[in-house]
Amino acid sequence: MSPIRIVVVDDHQVFADALGVLLGTEDDLEVLAVARDAEKALIAAEELRPDVVLMDVDLPGMNGIAATRRMLQTSPGTRVIVLTALMDPEVVEGAAGAGAIGFVSKQRAADDLLGAIRAAARGEEVFRTQDLHVLWNGRVTGPERQRIFDLTSRELEVLQALADGLSTQEVASTLFLSRRTVQGHVQSILTKLQVRSKLEAVLYGLRHGLVRLKPTPA
Repeated sequence: MSPIRIVVVDDHQVFADALGVLLGTEDDLEVLAVARDAEKALIAAEELRPDVVLMDVDLPGMNGIAATRRMLQTSPGTRVIVLTALMDPEVVEGAAGAGAIGFVSKQRAADDLLGAIRAAARGEEVFRTQDLHVLWNGRVTGPERQRIFDLTSRELEVLQALADGLSTQEVASTLFLSRRTVQGHVQSILTKLQVRSKLEAVLYGLRHGLVRLKPTPA
């Protein structure tokens, strides 16, 4: 099997170098390039067509969110994971709106990052419910139920399961549905909420009180 081809985008040399060393120890991962700014990242993505891009938000000149939006216009097959030092709701929502498949805190353990890269390469959304707790603590407003968004009770169940961090197959098993049926519900949710990804749907649902986060373990 071919390795997952990665471009790292970060202007902090020490962090980028450490990330390159970490990824280089994994047989199924290959770092194609390290870009220090958005312009170099866009050139690398267009020329190399990586599977996954690790995109820092705070870059000189064009920021990582704008770079993600432009990158996915020219390299739509690339999956972008946004790296963020601070868990800022506006940053994460902006990244999801730009088309990023997920986000990872720079403070996460190496194993978490490696798992996120492999999940992104499979086309899965990348986020942890623990990180969503940090983002949305105290920010969720009153519910705007299907009266506004016209989501069915089953679609709300599926959206809640996604907010709980379940994959499509796990949602299917939990709700006793086929994978194809779950995919149909997800597509309907995206259409009704006018969003492009499961991550964006979860963020939208949290902001409008359509779903709730489970309490974190004590």
